[in-house]
Amino acid sequence: MTNSMWLRAVLGFLVAPITPGLLAAILAAPFRIEAIGFGLRELSEAAWIIGLSAVLGYPVTVVFGVPLFIFLRSRGWNGLPVYVAAGALLGLVIYVVYVLLPEYSSNGSWGLPTKFLNTAAVQIPLVMICGAVAALFFWLIARPDRSGLVTGH
Repeated sequence: MTNSMWLRAVLGFLVAPITPGLLAAILAAPFRIEAIGFGLRELSEAAWIIGLSAVLGYPVTVVFGVPLFIFLRSRGWNGLPVYVAAGALLGLVIYVVYVLLPEYSSNGSWGLPTKFLNTAAVQIPLVMICGAVAALFFWLIARPDRSGLVTGH
């Protein structure tokens, strides 16, 4: 990989994890603007969404996204559909791992977090969409499909 390709990949890893939160904040903004105008409450909600996206996205990116990128590059699987599908699948895997982690309850026992299992019908598509969005933005920034070589015609 050329220096510019590495730079684009690093930039993609820095930006992509927060894109689901940024997109959610941007899309939700028109529904939260009151007649008086855009207030501090709306800004703090947007900051919370983006912060949550960062807290969840960056560790996943470091632990799973970077190795996945290296694996996909080594196989030559550099197309947009591959990255979007891999992002959606990664979102699903992270959700399953999170759900399977035991939870300590107030009665002193460990068990599966039923609050997540009860909302799986909503959360599974959401985490897959978030993973796909992050992968889409990563691909758009890093452009792994380009070799980085400039040829003259």
